[in-house]
Amino acid sequence: MVGAAPTLTPVAWSKGRYDSYVLRPDGSMIGTVHPPGLAWQVNNDELAIPDEMTFISSRNQLCRGRWFVAALLPCPFRRMQTGSFSCQLILVMGVKATVGKSLMKRELHIYYYKMRSDLCDSAISDLCRTNPSKKKFITNLFESSLSMGSEETTLSIRLLNQISGPSLVGWNLSDSTTVVDGVRYHECRLGPDQWLDRGQINKDSEYGIQLTNTHHFMWQPHPQHLRINCNDDVANITGTKTVSQFSGSDVLYHLYYQEEKLW
Repeated sequence: MVGAAPTLTPVAWSKGRYDSYVLRPDGSMIGTVHPPGLAWQVNNDELAIPDEMTFISSRNQLCRGRWFVAALLPCPFRRMQTGSFSCQLILVMGVKATVGKSLMKRELHIYYYKMRSDLCDSAISDLCRTNPSKKKFITNLFESSLSMGSEETTLSIRLLNQISGPSLVGWNLSDSTTVVDGVRYHECRLGPDQWLDRGQINKDSEYGIQLTNTHHFMWQPHPQHLRINCNDDVANITGTKTVSQFSGSDVLYHLYYQEEKLW
């Protein structure tokens, strides 16, 4: 067990907005963007473990790995307003990058497992009471096939840390709290939770997926590219003064930079 349900408490030292998420026993999830001035106070009542799981966003949204617990958002987090919204809990597996319409731009596809939509009202809490293995927990609650999203379709997720509710012993969730004026409050951990640290559920569909990594989200000029200074004639033909050329080649390419971002 992670712990009892925390209390959302007004505090003077919380200056920025933050987000939290509640996973209900039937697999549905509600997220909330909180205004500044609030924090989750630790509840030490070990006998009051709720059936719902409460999460906050992880401190590290750029990390390498798979089986990360995340919320699939209806729109990018930076555009979200204060308030509650429906979202979906997913397990992020990694990415595959393919060459897009432009030679210098890769299309990034993110792969993840979605929680089943046909779970009964108490599915998660009932399963946790049987103390299942981590793999059985996932296979019972999540779809058997991978889902795919593309950054081109504004797929947006938030990597999460659980702070209350039922859990499995094998998850190894470290305690992450801070004490202010003698009161303990939950804070996000250094990295997102992982509900399975290794292994595969669907060997065929998971083949070839690369671990998530910050380098997957920014195109880098290849070492064999050579920047050249084009003259006015070349600029008139290409429509740009920023071009790239493979070493030993007579072919010019527009040098394209993609802004670094996650999800």
